[in-house]
Amino acid sequence: MYARIVSERLKVECPLASIARYKMFKQLNSAGMNVLRTAESRIDSDDLNNVKYKLLNTTFYHLYTHFLFDVEE
Repeated sequence: MYARIVSERLKVECPLASIARYKMFKQLNSAGMNVLRTAESRIDSDDLNNVKYKLLNTTFYHLYTHFLFDVEE
């Protein structure tokens, strides 16, 4: 998702380390790493840009915003 956001030249804001932290686990599946490495080249052809959806609800929390969507099939 990060690659998709950055490729559209959108801004990603990260909270200060004193507020929020994360830890990444080592990727053991090499096929999964290949999917991550090639994500940017697949963005225009993976059909996620064509998904029809409706925003049902937006809830603002102190540290994040929760969006609820209805994905039409």
